[in-house]
Amino acid sequence: MFRYLSNNILCFCSLCLILGLQACTPDDQCRKESIVNMEITFYNDSTLQKASVDSITIYGADNDSILYNNQKSVSSVALPLQKTKNETRYVFTNGKYTDTLTIQHTNSDNFISIECGCFVYHNITDVYSKKTWIDSVAVINPDVTTTNYEDEHLQIFMR
Repeated sequence: MFRYLSNNILCFCSLCLILGLQACTPDDQCRKESIVNMEITFYNDSTLQKASVDSITIYGADNDSILYNNQKSVSSVALPLQKTKNETRYVFTNGKYTDTLTIQHTNSDNFISIECGCFVYHNITDVYSKKTWIDSVAVINPDVTTTNYEDEHLQIFMR
């Protein structure tokens, strides 16, 4: 009887272990699904061709967090949008000129899974700059989500 009981306990523990391991979502899957950044590509305003910026520094206008610090040969950047506000402002500096890019957007909470939780998606409604260094901005894809974080959302045409 004792041997029969120990075999049942062993089978039950093995089954629990197998089911427990299969129920977990790998942490890297949640991290991959949590990227909600706006992708911006730089263009030359005279040729309308993709261009790279020799040196660029980008930081939040309403805080002091530097996202790109004197990065060299940059043709695109990925920037987050404010989760609790409907406007995000960034200061772009290319060494000679400084410009402020303002992005107006709506935010919506989206449930991903029990393991990963909820993420904020954005819909870009308007974009404008001070036009010091940035000539114009085109919204290519207004929806910023976890599934299209590598897609081009904005095109910045530089003077």
